[in-house]
Amino acid sequence: MVTTSTAKQPARPTPRGFSRPPLVSTGRVIRCAIYCRKSSDDGLNQNFNSLDAQRLAGEQYIQSQAGEGWMCVSEVYEDGGYSGGNIERPALKRLLADIDAGKIDTVVVYKLDRFTRSIRDFAQLMTALEAKNVALVAVSQPFNSATSMGRLMLHMLLSFAQFERELASERTRDKIALSRQKGEWTGGRPILGYDIVDSRLTVNPPEAAMVQEIFARYIEVRSIGKLVDLLRSEGVTNKKWTGRNGQELGGKPFCKSTLHQLLSSVLVIGKVPHHENVHDGIHEAIVTVDAYNAVQQILAENGRSGASLTRNRAGGLLKGLLTCAGCGAPMVHTTTTGKNGITYRYYSCRSARITRKSCNGGLVPAEQIEQFVVDKVRGVFQNTVFVSAVFDSLRAREEARIRELEVARDLYVAKATDSPPTSHGLAIEAKAKEIDREITRRRDGLVQRETVERGVREFTPVWSALCPTERARLLALAITQIRFDSAKGEIHITPANHVEVTP
Repeated sequence: MVTTSTAKQPARPTPRGFSRPPLVSTGRVIRCAIYCRKSSDDGLNQNFNSLDAQRLAGEQYIQSQAGEGWMCVSEVYEDGGYSGGNIERPALKRLLADIDAGKIDTVVVYKLDRFTRSIRDFAQLMTALEAKNVALVAVSQPFNSATSMGRLMLHMLLSFAQFERELASERTRDKIALSRQKGEWTGGRPILGYDIVDSRLTVNPPEAAMVQEIFARYIEVRSIGKLVDLLRSEGVTNKKWTGRNGQELGGKPFCKSTLHQLLSSVLVIGKVPHHENVHDGIHEAIVTVDAYNAVQQILAENGRSGASLTRNRAGGLLKGLLTCAGCGAPMVHTTTTGKNGITYRYYSCRSARITRKSCNGGLVPAEQIEQFVVDKVRGVFQNTVFVSAVFDSLRAREEARIRELEVARDLYVAKATDSPPTSHGLAIEAKAKEIDREITRRRDGLVQRETVERGVREFTPVWSALCPTERARLLALAITQIRFDSAKGEIHITPANHVEVTP
């Protein structure tokens, strides 16, 4: 008797590096989408790049599962040059949209970190996939999200992916820090006055001359808004450069923010910044340190009080001085017009205006609190110590202004010397002479101590003759801070160091 037996056929081997998902054949077609990602765009122009390799591995894996009904969709989902640290990726968004539309049953990636490197984003993505019963499969990493052990493996793999991303970021930050300490340019938007040659800043002579003129003109006009208008009227634009993809970038008219960035950049004096530190750069300076310091002084003054007082058209004498005792925020001077056409002025806590719940600071009539403060400091203006302080402040401010104008004149003179005898060169020379005349006029008109003493002794007529801006400046010399407590109805005045205020 001959017995026959049917030998059990060996299972079809799984391709090396692949993991067979625990899917049971149901006879239905499983539509698979392959997602590929590469963090940088280096090498993407090659005939066979990393994205091609990832897609090929995914196609081979799907083909190995053809017996289970797997089929690769024709749509391509590839994000070249996008980080895995966030989900702001165009191909990923298209993939999620198709998943939401019910076009995909399984997402295939080469490795889990190609899908995401963030645990937080992974939870969001998996929620979107599970809502549509879509499976996630990694070609080179075996895991089964249907079991507790599989979910643990999944989170471990993702934790390592995030760790690798953070470690790479730390290494990049350390490299940038060391490069900045050595004075090297480490990338970013190019700045007017320089070109980038072999990853280094190289002086662009025509642009450098324009930067020097911009610094000189700002010292002259002392207003970013006015200088922006002048530069726009003359067609002067910001830095224009060509990106890696050949696209023309920049070259737009200056606005207040871009002009402020240029005026405050330490790159123009041959320095490189890194967080709060400034290091000597290996590139050449295009602006003198004196001109740069003069500009920074004006910017600081405008930021503290100068620009604020200049815009103080409504006559808020305590603008920049009055603060809310409840939260410490400044109190904003505001006006409103009633039905009878009369304008009412008042101060209100800025924090309370923006977020009502953060402070209970109320409103206070401007005339009432201003008169109270003026009455309190009236006697101060007849104090000899204060008179001396006022004189020193006024004299120092005017002398500083003269020094600033001298720096601006020297910049114009230097540029006129280097410029050909064209109409533009002659205009620069004329500007230097005009500033020189202004310097002479200011020197001849320097305030004298006798004038200040006579003015403060005759407080009432002098005060009445002053404009709101001048009154505000005079109060700022006598007072450091005013705190208004709306709950108690109390006003606390902090005088300057040289002043005593009557309680």
